[in-house]
This record gives sequence, structure tokens and C-alpha cells, in this order.
Amino acid sequence: MQNKVQTLEQDAVQRLELFEKERQQLGHASPSELYLAGYVDALCQAQGKMTRSNVDWSQQGVARMFNKSEVQQRIDSEIRGCDACSLAQHRTQAVPGAGPLWTPLAIVGEAPGKDEDEQGAPFVGRSGQLYLNPETGLIPLVTGYQRENIRIENCVRCRPPGNRNPNPEEVLSCKRYLRWSLLNIQPKVIIALGKFAASWFAGQEVAISAVRGKAMTWEGITVVATYHPAYRPLLQGVPSEIEKVKSDLQRVVEELRK
Repeated sequence: MQNKVQTLEQDAVQRLELFEKERQQLGHASPSELYLAGYVDALCQAQGKMTRSNVDWSQQGVARMFNKSEVQQRIDSEIRGCDACSLAQHRTQAVPGAGPLWTPLAIVGEAPGKDEDEQGAPFVGRSGQLYLNPETGLIPLVTGYQRENIRIENCVRCRPPGNRNPNPEEVLSCKRYLRWSLLNIQPKVIIALGKFAASWFAGQEVAISAVRGKAMTWEGITVVATYHPAYRPLLQGVPSEIEKVKSDLQRVVEELRK
């Protein structure tokens, strides 16, 4: 087993050197890099670690990949046991993030809903399907990223009773978990879904209509806001509102290509 791991490591590093040159020439991730994912996934499996579809393509990133997984496991464990605010008294279970740790794209929503609270996973309800359904979801259609290639997080990790909006104290109680997770994952672009997520990154209350489709920066990471999938006109299929989201997501694609 050890020989297999060493061989995979050597092959992955050699390919990294070639793909780094392609990245510099193209200005964005090259198609060849996707081939490398298979090698690093095999390496993760050989060492009993989590598999993934995307990596931090620098050699330093590959060297850090196992630590990144271990750090996230500790964060998720703290989330599941958290009782820092009153939401812990009403939840079925806390909802950590989901998805790969080595991805250039993350989405951040508001809080778990009924389905998420029951299943312990983010964005599995109706509104999540609107954005992430593999065939009809707006994010896969516009960006080309499927759910399994995106890191999914929320500002608040427990469902507010009756799906009410989280209050400032609840958002503050969970702030460290989102900050830790995003700094650990280091995506290239974050999609902030709705007013609460956009305000979290802006550091102040903002109107989603005023900031959607615009790029802001948080801790050196590009953030693009759009409507939350639970926004009623989206659920009702209003064409003009769906087109606004598609326009916002096209801005995400442009930022990913930089």
C-alpha cells in the first residue's frame, strides 16, 4: 500500500508542474487539471481519506490536502455539538457544510429548513433543488458546476423555529464556524444567497437588490451575491427574476475564469 501511495504522489507532483504551466498560459484552470483529480482521489482513497473532485492546484495545496480534511472534521464536530444559542433547543440536528474541500466554488445560504434539519445536510429541500438539481438547477446550467463539485455552507447551522429569519445573536453565534470553514477551504469564488449571506460578507446589513451580481471581496476571496432560492418569485418561476439570477451566475463564471 505504501508503494502505491508513493507512486501516486510522485505522479501527481509531476503532473502538477505541467498543469501549473498550462494555468499560467491560459489564465484559468486547464482541462488537463481535471485529469489530475483522479490521481489525487486515488491517493486519498489509498490513505483512507475523503475523496474530492477539485484541488488547490499548487504543490503547496497538494501537500496540505490531508490537513485540510482533518481541520474540517474538527469544525464539523464542533457544529454538531454546539449549544451556543437557543436554536440548539429546537433543532433535530445541526447542519454542517457539505461538498468537496478542494473546490474553487462555494455557496453560502441563510439557515437550514425543515428538510435540512431532518436530514442533517444543506440545501436538500425544494429551494435547494431550484439551484442545484443536476438537470434543471440554475447553478449547474449556468456555471457547469454540479452539486458534488460545490462546497455548500450556511450562515446559521440550526433551523430557526418555523423557518423564521435568524436573529443577529444567532448569526453571531455561528459566525466562527462559517469563517473557519471558508478559510480552511479557500474557494476562489463564493456565491452568497440572499440578504443574510450577502450582509454577512459585507459586514453590514445590505439590500440584496443593491448588491446582487456585483463582486465584493472577503478575506481575499471573491463573493458574488444573488437571490436566495426561497425567494418567492423564483419558486413561482417568474421569468424576469430567473433571468436576473442567471445574469448573477454569469458574473460568477467570469470571476472563476480570472
